[in-house]
Amino acid sequence: MKLLTGAKRAVEIKDDILCFPLFEDAKGNEELAQLDKALHHLLLRLVESKDFKGEVGEIYLLNTNELLPAKRLMLVGLGKQKEFTLEKLRKGIGNAVKRAKQSAILNMSFCAANIDLEPYSLGKTITEAAILANYTFDRYKTQEKDRKKPLEQFTLYHGRDDILVKKGMHDAEIVSQATNIARDLINTPAISLTPEILAEQAKELCKESNVKCTIFDEQQMKKIGMHAALAVGSGSAHPPRFIVMEHRGKKKAQTIVLVGKGITFDSGGLGIKLADAMKTMKYDMSGAAAVISVLYIAGKLKLPLHLVGLIAAAENMPGCNAYRPGDVVTALNGKTIEIQHTDAEGRVTLADALSYAARFKPAVVIDIATLTGAASVALGDVCAAIMGNDAQLVETIKQAGERAYERVWELPLYDEYAELHKGAVGDVQNLGGWDGKAGTIVGGMFLKEFVPEGAKWAHLDIAGKAFSDKENSYTVKGATGFGVRLLAEVLQQWNS
Repeated sequence: MKLLTGAKRAVEIKDDILCFPLFEDAKGNEELAQLDKALHHLLLRLVESKDFKGEVGEIYLLNTNELLPAKRLMLVGLGKQKEFTLEKLRKGIGNAVKRAKQSAILNMSFCAANIDLEPYSLGKTITEAAILANYTFDRYKTQEKDRKKPLEQFTLYHGRDDILVKKGMHDAEIVSQATNIARDLINTPAISLTPEILAEQAKELCKESNVKCTIFDEQQMKKIGMHAALAVGSGSAHPPRFIVMEHRGKKKAQTIVLVGKGITFDSGGLGIKLADAMKTMKYDMSGAAAVISVLYIAGKLKLPLHLVGLIAAAENMPGCNAYRPGDVVTALNGKTIEIQHTDAEGRVTLADALSYAARFKPAVVIDIATLTGAASVALGDVCAAIMGNDAQLVETIKQAGERAYERVWELPLYDEYAELHKGAVGDVQNLGGWDGKAGTIVGGMFLKEFVPEGAKWAHLDIAGKAFSDKENSYTVKGATGFGVRLLAEVLQQWNS
């Protein structure tokens, strides 16, 4: 989608459709008064009759009948002005873009003259919502009628400092495109995104963003001692891959390592899932997709950071060589893992990836994973779970989540929980019992065993947020790309 800016008044804008935001208490607005006058006071009548209330995300589309240069006018509700937030603006823009797509509109203008927001945030927020809402995944649709044609051009008219608006739009374009890259990877069927293909996709995206990328095949993984990740992938015809991405920005910057869970399909292994539970298991590499996309962002935005991305990619299948309950495997850091259940595989692969992070002597490690169904039970689809060993790091991520509206909620890592994953035969076991208690926390406690010594660490369990079975204003059914904008916000604001 082509992005443009302009400084015209609403009554001067010529386009297929003009979007104009309105608050519930919109009276007295100069831009509104001009539009209302040009439309023979139709807008005032709509408001007075409550045909349009201005509620958050409310849309009203009308033909201008040549009373305005724009062919159609779309009113977009933003709620009460005194309760205005960036997320309400995102929702309004998202609904507007989706409505335009439904009407097969290709070019859209948005007049933001009446929105009181500093220029960078204005450009960033509107752009990210427009691009995210414009997303479609229809590569497997063979009938043209089943394809939703996206917007081709979006113009923001603002009346602000154009340099700052454009900077916000530029940054948001990269972050939002990267989020859509993650959505594409996650939505791709597992038959078309094996560990090998995921590694190649990561390599191509790194090449595009000038990020170093090294791929380890199964023999190289065995040589360096990644027996945990190899065990998880042993039942599949598609062998595991270990992906190492590295972005070098400012010299002598602290090293931050991102680790993503990369299970390209999770059948449960020999502890096979029920059929219905497998339907969404192509999404089990959402953490990996987020990490790949964030490294892409770092390269494109030239972030002044030393950033490393690590993914142990595997397919968890019940083949003749599959790992078994009762097996003991040795992780890269030398700790032994007693396998209690083959469907608790993500943490086993992450154990190797987290252990490998020690080679970079990181100051900070953040892992992101669709780790436990228990996270969905605890928090639903409203927010993700976060745990960590450093209160300041956790708080930094929480605040970034509020700004990006990819929110996280902290769960405790009390020492008492560590008892739940102690192994009877190995050092640790990969499942903390069958009683279902504290499942998300037990997963976090397990991962803590493999975090490099001295590193500040946070774990994000995004199981409840990685995909959605319903649409909202700027997401569609399927992959959400959750975590990309959150981590981008953390890194863009990072102060070494």
